[in-house]
Amino acid sequence: MKIFINPGHGAKVPDSAGNPPSPPPVDPGAVGLAKYEEATVNLAIANKLMTKLSGYAQLKLYQSGGHTRTGGYLTLADINNEANNWGADCIISIHANANNNREKRGISTYYQNNNAEGKTLAEKVHWQLIGEFYEYGRDNDDGVLSGNFQVLRDTNCIGILAEIGFISNPLDEEMMQKEWWWNAAATGLAMGIDQHFNLGIYSGPALAGMLRTGLGSDILCPFSEPAINMQMGSQGDNVRWVQWHLSLCGFFVAVDGVFGRLTDTAVRGFQSRIGLSVDGIVGPMTRSKLKNRVALYVNGSTREPTYSTTANAKAKVSSIGYLDPGETATCYGKVDGCYALVYNASATKKTGFVTYSGRVGSIITSGLSYHNGSTIEPVYVTTADASTKRNSIGSLDSWETCECFAKVDGYYLVVYNAAGTKKIGFVAYSGGL
Repeated sequence: MKIFINPGHGAKVPDSAGNPPSPPPVDPGAVGLAKYEEATVNLAIANKLMTKLSGYAQLKLYQSGGHTRTGGYLTLADINNEANNWGADCIISIHANANNNREKRGISTYYQNNNAEGKTLAEKVHWQLIGEFYEYGRDNDDGVLSGNFQVLRDTNCIGILAEIGFISNPLDEEMMQKEWWWNAAATGLAMGIDQHFNLGIYSGPALAGMLRTGLGSDILCPFSEPAINMQMGSQGDNVRWVQWHLSLCGFFVAVDGVFGRLTDTAVRGFQSRIGLSVDGIVGPMTRSKLKNRVALYVNGSTREPTYSTTANAKAKVSSIGYLDPGETATCYGKVDGCYALVYNASATKKTGFVTYSGRVGSIITSGLSYHNGSTIEPVYVTTADASTKRNSIGSLDSWETCECFAKVDGYYLVVYNAAGTKKIGFVAYSGGL
């Protein structure tokens, strides 16, 4: 599988010695009010995408608009020729949009006119992009569109052109300079490509997004599951059930009972991620998939230390373990500015706190009150320890209360006070929940 990555504008062609081109790129692309250049963000996203796809496909990054090794200029025709001569199976052209209306924002994904497979790829990539940027609270769906772009038209393979945000919008321009923007864009692109070509990046242990199953039924939803289909315009607690589960899966939606555009876009993004027909209708299949999904914490590019208390997490002392790059864990809540996780450890479940260094798929912001019974209740780090009732990390006294976030493998995940900080662990049921 050969994937040709084209960050639009700028230049990315070294000289014969491997040095960057000189003079600097002659084509900045669109330029924002703060003079940030489109070519810069395009290249930053492309480099992140190269890293995410590395090892799963043959890759080539080629940027038009700058000087070649012989001192000439790269053109769109050069892009076409390079991709065709290399035998590319797919071309991904990365851009940022611009508009005279500086309030305009959004993501649009283009495919070549009348190319059915290109349209399918564009749809998958688009909804992954929307899902990634939903975590930052933006109403940013500008649509899947067809066009007649030379970079797609004259390349002998399927492809898409992604316009990720508007550099003409001051807020987007500011955000485009942030690494989280580059990571979100690259993750959305990679997930859509992986979904279309079955590369195996996000379908194995390094699963990203919310494709993992098995724990959703243990989390207590305050709304009853609906028995009717819902879509744009629906209202009430049935919609709140949908919104609650969407937020659990990492989509930024208010649980307000109104099935508006934000909820519609989130539903479509969810449907795309798990391979359902993308129609925005919450029917029996979509409901079934929603209730069997849980939030995932996806670690960043560096190892993330895990700590037993929020104080340790903030001070970064006394780590109890790590999340490796690409490893996923269930995120149950944000506590004292830290994230409460449950992750696998030697065939059992382990708890801990992390500080943010990657992507949090969803957060349950409030738990249920767990009130201990008349005897002291031991607290354990792992479900295995709770099962054998050994290696207790503390106790809940008879008068003590704490937050219970979920039931995991038959045990209750609790966060409680310990010497002025928060501590996390598992307890067996011996009181009232």
